[in-house]
Amino acid sequence: MRQARGVTALFLAAMWAFAACDSEESRGYQVSTGFPGSWHTVTEIGVMEGPPESEVFGQIRHAVLMGSGGITVLDVQSSRVTGFDGEGRHTFSFGRSGSGPGELLGPTGLLRLGDDTLAVVSRSRRLIQYFGRLSAGRFSETERSVLPLWPNGACVMNGRIFVLGNLEESSVHEVDRGGLIRRSFSASELGEWAEVGSSKTVTWAWRDEAVAGRLVCSKDSRTIIHIPNNSGWVRAYTLDGELAWHAPLRDFARISILPAAGGGVKYDLDPTLNFAHRVTGAARVEQGVLGVSVEVRLPRGQESSNEGLLVLLDIETGIEMRRESYDGIPLDGSSRRTAVTHDLPFPRVTVLAPPNT
Repeated sequence: MRQARGVTALFLAAMWAFAACDSEESRGYQVSTGFPGSWHTVTEIGVMEGPPESEVFGQIRHAVLMGSGGITVLDVQSSRVTGFDGEGRHTFSFGRSGSGPGELLGPTGLLRLGDDTLAVVSRSRRLIQYFGRLSAGRFSETERSVLPLWPNGACVMNGRIFVLGNLEESSVHEVDRGGLIRRSFSASELGEWAEVGSSKTVTWAWRDEAVAGRLVCSKDSRTIIHIPNNSGWVRAYTLDGELAWHAPLRDFARISILPAAGGGVKYDLDPTLNFAHRVTGAARVEQGVLGVSVEVRLPRGQESSNEGLLVLLDIETGIEMRRESYDGIPLDGSSRRTAVTHDLPFPRVTVLAPPNT
């Protein structure tokens, strides 16, 4: 493997030593690991059978909690954004599949810049569309910006927009409302998992994998956290664009990327284990804690169990705090609520709250 692995190991060891000296007093808050077991359901949205006003979703991978206590959900299958209040009652909807004003084509992300401003990200169109709330409570598209890269993930902190995508050897970038790059974070060694001597196509495939993931903006640690889907690590950057920490996901079985006959590459499961892991979601699940959901991919024809794995990381250091079997995928979290989605037996969103709230 490349020298970056050795550097990463030394950096991680130093972070472990630092974390041992870190205290809850220095953070200004107490870190808990009660999620999700001790948390209770506040509301659940999405049913297969119910009254006419019941919401039926196609596929949910993005949702944002609103300051008013509600939640807004992006259904990527129907290209529709729907809002609900704290009791799960429908409050607004906008969007449909298309390329015209107010229409969404291949939406891949949902951002909340405020309760009156939402943004939808489209990777295939390299586009961010902004929607403002009208006086009647409905949302209408106010502007759109074209990005100089294909965004795979995005997040917002204090009005600042960060996107994930490969551009000039960097993977994380801050953009303005016009789509211009304000700054690019330090290089991410995007091809570091390619074996020494690998072909250029394999190295480039691993570069693509490194940016095919998620971004989480953490106000707790004031960092931007990058979680790839298949690479098996998590990285946090400061708001100045410097690397804050790097954490491998323990026992993560990565896919194999091999040269294909006639050129190109082929993807396969770990040849020894005959399975591979994949990150399906990530979000701040409680104060000071990042939740990463991981699924197991088996050979075609073999059915996997519905159980996934939830890995809880210290958001200040990246050190693993706990892991457990859990079929929910974290979507978004605040100090008092966390939204997760469940795919089976049908797509639904559950909002959870800690004990005594």
